[in-house]
Formats: sequence, C-alpha cells, structure tokens
Amino acid sequence: MPAIGENIIKFSNFAKSSYHPFSIYTDFECMLIPISTSMPSTSTSFTCAVEQHVPYSYSMLCLDFNDRIIFHHYYCRDDAVENFLHKLKQLCSECSKMHRILPMAKCNKPCSTKCHICGKQFLKNDKIVRDHNHFTSVFRGYAHNKCNLLYRKTFFIPVIIHNLRGYDSHLILQKLSSKYAKSISIIPVNSQNFTTFQIDQIKFLDSFQFLSTSLATLVENLVISNHSFPIFNEFYSNEKNKFLLKRKGIFPYSYFSSPAVLNETCLPLKEAFYNALTNSHITNDKYNFAQLIFRSFRCKTFGDYLKLYQQLDVILLAEVFTSFRQKCMAYYNLDPCPFITAADLTWNAGLNFTKVELEIFTDANMYLWVENNIRDGICYIGKRYSCSNNPFVPEIFDPKREESYIIAVDASNLYGYTMTQSLPISNFKFLSESEIKNLNVLDLSAKDDIGYFLEVDLSYPSTLHDSHDFPLAPDHTEITFDMFSPYQKKLIKNHGLKLSKQNRKLTPCFYTKYNYVVHYLNLKFYLEKGMVLQKFIMFYVFDKNLG
Repeated sequence: MPAIGENIIKFSNFAKSSYHPFSIYTDFECMLIPISTSMPSTSTSFTCAVEQHVPYSYSMLCLDFNDRIIFHHYYCRDDAVENFLHKLKQLCSECSKMHRILPMAKCNKPCSTKCHICGKQFLKNDKIVRDHNHFTSVFRGYAHNKCNLLYRKTFFIPVIIHNLRGYDSHLILQKLSSKYAKSISIIPVNSQNFTTFQIDQIKFLDSFQFLSTSLATLVENLVISNHSFPIFNEFYSNEKNKFLLKRKGIFPYSYFSSPAVLNETCLPLKEAFYNALTNSHITNDKYNFAQLIFRSFRCKTFGDYLKLYQQLDVILLAEVFTSFRQKCMAYYNLDPCPFITAADLTWNAGLNFTKVELEIFTDANMYLWVENNIRDGICYIGKRYSCSNNPFVPEIFDPKREESYIIAVDASNLYGYTMTQSLPISNFKFLSESEIKNLNVLDLSAKDDIGYFLEVDLSYPSTLHDSHDFPLAPDHTEITFDMFSPYQKKLIKNHGLKLSKQNRKLTPCFYTKYNYVVHYLNLKFYLEKGMVLQKFIMFYVFDKNLG
C-alpha cells in the first residue's frame, strides 16, 4: 500500500496535453483465397476455415502538426506488409529529423500570474520559464519549470488503423522481424488480440478503441455535423465529383480472390458483393452507387477501383480521427494519440477537467473491507410469462375480461448516472463506537459533506413480503435445494436437472442480512421502505465531492 503523502492521484500527464506533431493512417486489403478443405476436422472443431486472408495492398497517409498531408502512398503487390514496414521505417526516420528543437520566436508578452500548463497561480519562490512549441517556435505561455519539463513528449509516431486489434494487427505481426524492428512491446487482450503494440518509435493504435462504431457511421456523423472535410478536400482538390466520396466505399471483399481480378475492366455482378460474414447481399442502390463511382472517377480496371476505395478509406479515417483529436484538445486539453483506449483517455480527461486530487487507501484492511463487498449484478429471471388482454391484439383479446397491457420499462445509463453523484475522494477512516452511537442514519442527507459505508445486520419483516416483488438489499447467497419451492423442486425432478456445487448468487431475497456492507443512502432508503436495522457493526467514513 502507498505511504501517507504518496497516496494522491491527480492529473500529471502534461506531456499528453500538447498536440502530437505527426499521425499516420493506414488500411490493408486482403485477397480472400477460398479454402477447399476443412482443417481442422469438423468433428473436433467448431471452426471451419473457408477463406485465407492474404494481405495484398495498403494505403498510407501522414499528417503533420498542422494536420496537412505531408506523405501518402499506395502499394498493391503480394509483399504489401513487408513494403509497408519498410516505408514506415523510412517515414519515421524523416519525421525524426523534423523533430528538432527550434529557438523560441521573439515575444514581448508580459508574464502571466498562473502557469498555462497546470493552471495554478505562480507563488513567490516558483521558478518561471517561457514555454514554446519546438516545431513552430511559437511562444505558448509562461509555466512552472517543473510543469515545462513534464510537458516534453517522448517522441513516437502514432499509426492509426480502424479495427487494428481484431484484424490488421495479425497481418503486421506475422511479417515482423528484426529487419524492421530493434524492439517491440505489446499490450495484449489475449493470445489472439492486441490492444496496441509499438515497434521502436512507431506506436500502433486502434481507432475503434476510441470510436467504437463502423467507419461508415463515423463518416455519416461528420456529414450530418456539417464538417468541412479539410483533409479530404486537400487530397481530392482537383476532383469535380468529390462530393460522391463523402461516404464509406463499397467493395466486393470475397470477389478479390486472385491478382488476375485486378485487371478486369469492370465491376463484377451484384452477386459478387455478397458478404459471407453477415450472410447478406448489398442493395440495388448500393450496387448502382458502386457503378457510379467506377464511372465517375475514370476507373479502367478493378485495380483502379481498389486503389480509389482504399485511399478513400484512409482519407476518411484521417478526417474522422483528426476531428476527434481536435475536439478532445478543445474540450479536455488532451490529445488521444498518447493514449491506447477511450477508457484511458476518459480517466485522464476526468482528472484534468475537474482538477480533483483523489486520496487512495494506505490501510490494507480498509482496502480489503471495501473490495470484498463489491457485488456486481444481481441474479434474476429476466424473461417472465405475462399475458395481456389488449384490444389492439384481437387474436387474444377477450371483451368479457378487464383490459390489461404490457409495458417494457428500462432505466438507461445507470453507471453514468451513479458516477455523477457525490463520490468518496479523501479522509477515509473507521468510526469509533462512541461516534457510531451518536449517528442517526435517517438524519443523513445526500448534500452532506461527508459520507459513510456501514456494516450492519438487517431483517426483512414478513408484512412486507407480499408487496415487495423486487426485494431490497440483494446479497450473495449460497442457493441450496431446500430453499426451492415445491413447484421448483418438481421442475428439477421432471427435467432431470442437476444443481452445480457452486451456487453462490447475488440474489434479491427476504432472508436476514448479516454483516451487510451498504452505502448510507441505500441504507436510509431500505429503512424508509420498512426494513429493520438490527445492529451496527462498523462504520467507514469519507469526505466526498458534491457531484
């Protein structure tokens, strides 16, 4: 456990508060070669391989610190991954040469009263320095010397790929060797998927880990928001029909099964656009649109169409992710590129935006007391039989009976709503017995500056059982055979069911709760609804923010 004085979490990633100078966007396309045999045997495996994915082409785009295109490249041959790694290594070397420290431009701005990095006021003995952008030499502001040192970035080149974790990472890592990398670091999800990996100074990021929807949807959202598409317009500056390209392209993935296809002088029939993964055909409108793109952009072969499709994918990805980066800088003063997932970014954004300083436990017993009482989700029957007598459903409506209806009610964003409430932040301690005696739970309020977790015994009066269809205070309970009703026991016998040895479930029930740990507002709610407090065992108190 951390020592007292070293147990504060606050925002300190100041190096991630400046806009990253370079970003690379990439997309691979594979030939899908049909597999005529099933390996392994279908009698021993549920997986049936039907196509082999062979990377055959890629498109790459690099933006500078002004989000201008400084390099783009398309390649289409059977050594696509090897060529990609070679080009990437060259590009990284060129960007490294640009990563030089320029002297600060002359600036006559008077000294500020607070640090432009951390936002805190300068004190009398603080060492104040003038901070500037090392790429543009532009003066950024006055800062604490310590903040300015933390502001310096560790140089790396981010390579952004949509669905890197689930697909493209496999293509790249299979071809990786010491020829292309001196060092490699990987953050895996499991043995098959990798959240991110870094080759020397090249860091691969999955844009899907930040924007978890399809590229088609992301582009549609940009169009709806009246985005100006500056990168797109720069790349397609001379195209008269470029307005047709502000959407995800359409491509017959399974049809691209050999290099010979690239020389065909027209698009294949609509049936060739069948998607084996989704078991669906494209619509007539989409097929007609693909034909329109083929004609409008003067494609002479299927290979030309592939190049157009792939370059467009990368341009649109760059447009989407750059817009996301700019919004994160505007709202949270953070660039997503140094992070690896939305969760990582969100945590730092919360710390930076609120300027909160969170105290963490220094007492192992206190930590274990809280950890051992994390409950997760309750176990219940989600699908129940219910029959309405609805006049709008004539096949079941009985006019002789009273009308009844079924309505589905759900509460959304439960976690998000909870996180907006007052939360523990500091001064964690256990109360003494004398302090416990002077505390009345029903007098406590959500507006109080301090909060409590309590360990109590609670009983559930039998007078409440019939009216409480959804019992309060769910608890981890070992479910045994003698707890079942006669009807449940009959079902178990008739269907030959067997109970597993481990039947500990978080269950809403009417049993007495012993050593039940609960938030004070939940306990207050339970008592107001009729549960009976038998005794206090332990109190744990904390300061909180006010939501």
